[in-house]
Amino acid sequence: MRLYSTSPTAIVALAILFCLFAKNPGKDDSARAEQEEFVGCSVGVANDGSLALLGWTAPRRGGRLFLVVYDSTNTMAWKPLCLNANLPGYGQKADLSIGEDGTITAVWEQSPGDRTDVVLSQVTREGVVKARPKSILDSSGTNGFAPRIAQWKQKFVAVWQGIGSEGTHIYAQFFADNARADGPIRLVSHGSPGARYPAVACSSTGRIAFAWQEGIVGTFHVMSRSGFWAGPWGPIVPVDSAKGNAYESNPDVLVQSNNVVVVWKDYRTGESNIFQQRCSAATVPEGPNRIVNDDTAARWQRLPRIKGSGDGSYVIVWEDYRNNAMNQIGDIYGQRYSADGSPRDVNFKVNESPEPTIQEFPALGMNHRGEFAVAWIDGRSGSFDLYVRRYDANTRKLYSEQIAFPHTP
Repeated sequence: MRLYSTSPTAIVALAILFCLFAKNPGKDDSARAEQEEFVGCSVGVANDGSLALLGWTAPRRGGRLFLVVYDSTNTMAWKPLCLNANLPGYGQKADLSIGEDGTITAVWEQSPGDRTDVVLSQVTREGVVKARPKSILDSSGTNGFAPRIAQWKQKFVAVWQGIGSEGTHIYAQFFADNARADGPIRLVSHGSPGARYPAVACSSTGRIAFAWQEGIVGTFHVMSRSGFWAGPWGPIVPVDSAKGNAYESNPDVLVQSNNVVVVWKDYRTGESNIFQQRCSAATVPEGPNRIVNDDTAARWQRLPRIKGSGDGSYVIVWEDYRNNAMNQIGDIYGQRYSADGSPRDVNFKVNESPEPTIQEFPALGMNHRGEFAVAWIDGRSGSFDLYVRRYDANTRKLYSEQIAFPHTP
């Protein structure tokens, strides 16, 4: 397995950095985190009610990834930890999952120079580094982008957009406990060399579902497939019904015992909306594509995220511009659905900031009980801060929206 560079000097330097990182797992990065401006986030909710929150800064600000955990009482469990503090280059586009024992696994892009790698690290619920940052790419030399991760018990699967000499495809790697790779890297997409924006989800029984966008202008599709890791995987199925006549992108996916739900951004009506498609467990579409957002004006919606609970209900959140006539200043909205796909009530607004202020790049986490958290990047203070809001299984707000760095309970 190659990490960043094959030159002896680079390998020695990285080894030294990794040793320093391992010797200082409890480093307090809270002061730095509170001074940063964030450009993206990921969030997870454990079954004990604790919450893991990961935010990253722009490359020009170092591209640092900060991880923090709050317990079920909304108390910060330990000070923010910078996952890539000792790595060369900058990190972006991270995702996290939480295992049954509370271990947090994070994946992200790390760009040390002329190569973009996909890096994985694990941290215990106590804030101790369990698996130091390592590349999950093999020696083929392809760059990796936009990784996502999904958990099944103590196992997990990571997917990413790989760019090599044959174009862009979606790849996956399954991991056993302790972040050990289980088998070779596998190709998820095939045929179109323009596959991108991968998403992945796991059910409680170990079924895996993938979704991604592929194609060029006039042939865009949102694709999906599912199966168990040992196989066989099901066929690749286009789940959108626009048939290449719209620009569909940024998909996310949910898999439960009897169905798969795919969500994405879609321009078929002339402006971007959030669409969803319910499918069988084999990703055969059931019924028509449906719009998630319930506004009627010509406003934009984008960047959907979906998570489900143990009772089959699920939540979709997205970035929404219904409150701004110029489609320039967004809010974060959500919608809860019952297990049969019927909406519960109407779209709800997550952020409570006065208009017009910028809210963007939402993230969503949910546990088995249906408790969930929404995180986003917020510009109300004039900088870009990381905010989060927690809900119970009935979509009641557990706490007021709060800025994560610094935390004020």
